[in-house]
Amino acid sequence: MRPTQLVLQVPDMHCEGCARTIQERLSRLEDVSNVTVDPRTKKVVVEWWGSAKTGERLTEVMASAGFRVQRTEFLDGNGHGPACECSKS
Repeated sequence: MRPTQLVLQVPDMHCEGCARTIQERLSRLEDVSNVTVDPRTKKVVVEWWGSAKTGERLTEVMASAGFRVQRTEFLDGNGHGPACECSKS
């Protein structure tokens, strides 16, 4: 089994400094195993082991750091989103 992933769209991320802040804040969470931040695409991918509560906590941490999350997409442990057809067959 792989960790759960959450893809966050962060429109307020403008530079490497923003990316570092996001990386540091999210990496501090207990169940988080990996954080990938790309200020160019304004996307953050977070992987964690544990409950959905961790996913909720991620957006709270982002807000407390001053970053608005515009859109999120959960991926299961195999990288499939909820609309993925290959996991339904």
